[in-house]
Amino acid sequence: MKKAMTLDSLPDDVLLWIFEYCHLIDLGNLSLVCKRFKILISQDYLWSKKCNNLITSQESSVFLNRSLIELSAKEKCRIALNWKLGCYIQRNIFFIKKMFSWMMIEADKAWLSRGTTLSCYKRTKYGIKHKYPIYSLDRLHEYDIRRFVKRNDVIFTCGYDNHINGLSADTGKSMFRKKIPEVQELYCIDVVEETLITSANNNTIQTWKLSENYRKCDKIHTTYFDERIWSLAIRPRGGIVALGFSGIYTNLSLLHIESNLNLYNAPTRGGKVVHDIKWESPNIFLTCGYELRMFDLRVPDYCVKTWEDPFDCKAYCLETDNSNYILCGMIYHGRVQMWDKRSDRFIQQYFPKPTPASPVYSLGFDPGQLYISLDDRLVYMDFTTYLNQESVKKDYSFFR
Repeated sequence: MKKAMTLDSLPDDVLLWIFEYCHLIDLGNLSLVCKRFKILISQDYLWSKKCNNLITSQESSVFLNRSLIELSAKEKCRIALNWKLGCYIQRNIFFIKKMFSWMMIEADKAWLSRGTTLSCYKRTKYGIKHKYPIYSLDRLHEYDIRRFVKRNDVIFTCGYDNHINGLSADTGKSMFRKKIPEVQELYCIDVVEETLITSANNNTIQTWKLSENYRKCDKIHTTYFDERIWSLAIRPRGGIVALGFSGIYTNLSLLHIESNLNLYNAPTRGGKVVHDIKWESPNIFLTCGYELRMFDLRVPDYCVKTWEDPFDCKAYCLETDNSNYILCGMIYHGRVQMWDKRSDRFIQQYFPKPTPASPVYSLGFDPGQLYISLDDRLVYMDFTTYLNQESVKKDYSFFR
């Protein structure tokens, strides 16, 4: 009588071929069956085919450069499943006063502004060392810092006063400080190469020329508009700036920087303000407000896709992995929404606990960590965790 063939009696190449068709959860369960299965399933060959196009894939050099660590193929798949299922460890850094805040992260550092203070922190696998900042600059502006950007080891800030600051990103040492007498408040700032652009409360943008290794800032011209500019972003290779408006006449325009010519006006959206803009490449950029939109300069109508929030709330900020995934910080309850460009519906949403009333002023993420900046706290979510007593699993993907 012939002995019945069992799964573990198959040769390695046949087993690997079968495992390629298994779901990530099934592979995890199969690795617990026996030592041989565990060794086979641990091979990067099997996981490398499954880790493409995930939020952890690190395909973009921009996303890889802001990642704390470079993940193995197996870890990419495991952590991506945590993002999808809402499995993470949350830590809160509470502050005494409620203030407007803005933040950005890089591979080893994080910058956070609260009120008039800008601080730089070292990043670790446990979040940021908030008790031991690398530097903390108080009274950088007379009123709250509105936004800041980092370019070529220099931090450029603007605030609710009429000043622009240039600081060394490593030490916080001042490089220049510029006053704009004709305006009272500055809302946005962006820099590409030697071009700096700011927007003000008098419906204008100011274009500046940086020189002497960013130690000198000279105004080129001022451009006037019919409504307020709430957000702006310069194309990565320069030449064009995207402007987000209040939505009275239009809520988005593309402006040629040198000639000051208007290249595009989005259709009127009835007061639907654009709060944030991010360029992913010289041709593709994203905007958020009452809806999330993706634009491509290579197609006639520019707008190629639109996503709407299921709860009809507007987004305050956005961040992207420069590939397929977008995270939006919403205006209520500290909610963060995760979208996949290939889907019309959101993938997951994350609510900090205890649930705040604050909007998400800004956020930053890499494959394993998510930082959410609120008015009274900085929330850190660690998705590299394993499901245990300390971690939580909050799956809100069924709210559609």
